[in-house]
Amino acid sequence: MTITNTKRNRLTGKSKALPEFARYTLASALALAVDYSTYRLLVTKGLTTLPASAAIGYCAGLVAAYFMITRKVFSDGWLTHRKKLEFTLFALSGLLGIGLTYGTVTLVVAFAGKQMNLAKLIAVGTSFIGVYTFRKTIVFRRKHVSTS
Repeated sequence: MTITNTKRNRLTGKSKALPEFARYTLASALALAVDYSTYRLLVTKGLTTLPASAAIGYCAGLVAAYFMITRKVFSDGWLTHRKKLEFTLFALSGLLGIGLTYGTVTLVVAFAGKQMNLAKLIAVGTSFIGVYTFRKTIVFRRKHVSTS
């Protein structure tokens, strides 16, 4: 019994029906669930400040995101066979995201008070755009194909 390309694509998550950005968004949404659950737990238990809780939650989501994104979204980038460098750049993108998250939550708290959900919502959007751009253009850019 052979596996057809369609079945193989379904198994690997590379179906043409689910383009790269949609797969990235889905993986990010799942990672956000980890992130937000951690954030909410820390805040509701009073264990840290809102900005620190946001950064810690982001770290938890980052780990989940790496495993999903490298398997289902960007599995054929220029660093596919250089995992240490790939992970290092991914971690740098995470630092960018943590910085954007922390900074955004800090600004929202400064201007709107301790609005836990509003602060995180704005930070999610800001971080998503910044980190996706970094990952797409630097960490997981496509291998160059020579046309000569």
